[in-house]
Amino acid sequence: MLAAAALYSMLVLCLGVISLAAWPANEHAASAQQLSVTAALAQELDRRITAADCFVASPGPGWPASLQSELVKSRGEAPGTIPIDPSAPPTAYVRAATGCAAVITFREDVSEVAQAFIALPPYWPYYRAIDQWVRSPSSGYTLDQSWQFTDLPPYVEHPLGRYQGLSLTVDLFVRGPAHS
Repeated sequence: MLAAAALYSMLVLCLGVISLAAWPANEHAASAQQLSVTAALAQELDRRITAADCFVASPGPGWPASLQSELVKSRGEAPGTIPIDPSAPPTAYVRAATGCAAVITFREDVSEVAQAFIALPPYWPYYRAIDQWVRSPSSGYTLDQSWQFTDLPPYVEHPLGRYQGLSLTVDLFVRGPAHS
């Protein structure tokens, strides 16, 4: 019985290794890119805001949680985010965002972002309101840095490795003048 369990475990392990080796390169690259952009964005946020600050997140690979986990300080504190309250109008979300030190948004419309990341349609007006507000000169925020996602797979089911790649640009805005 023990030998059968060991043989079964070895078979599952071998099949897993074969599956990983056969995984399409573009899918591997997209995953690595999402990790890399998230890490770089978290690093820049860490330079620009404190654990007492908050930031506004857009839909992204596990955002805001994956960013917050990168920003946890030695005492366990991390910057907060403001949740979308669908019972309030988008203008209330923008008002709440004015208290945050940073805003993450995409250059592309949220309908396009939703092809690669989870962005529920009822929240789209909130993301659009934030994007329009933060890009306006009266917001008091400036573009700090941008990152590119290229050849992203669609969020929906697709044949492995075969898809029309999506390119997106994520922008980080910070309150006050941008650094040089």
